[in-house]
Amino acid sequence: MKIIKKLIFQKKKKKKKAPPTQKLPSLYLLDSIIKNVGKDYISLFSEHVFGLFCNVYENAQQKEKESMKRLFKTWEQFFPRQVLQDLEDRFDLGGNGSLPNQNVSF
Repeated sequence: MKIIKKLIFQKKKKKKKAPPTQKLPSLYLLDSIIKNVGKDYISLFSEHVFGLFCNVYENAQQKEKESMKRLFKTWEQFFPRQVLQDLEDRFDLGGNGSLPNQNVSF
């Protein structure tokens, strides 16, 4: 868990300096960890996913934004509904206006 916390800190620090084309892979890494390792990291990433996603999306080109929208749509079962709803509202990610009302459990 310490390694992942360091990774998050380093990603946040470097993300501000990295060129936009190098930011999307960090979201794919986060995605892979939550889907393959899971529970212990979901709560940790839940605290940071909004800021990380915003930083990447705001600096992405249209092609990357489309990839991020597809990635976002796979996160319903992993992150708290409110975090996802806030991202959807900010960037119009859902396409249909809102996320389904479901409870997320860890």
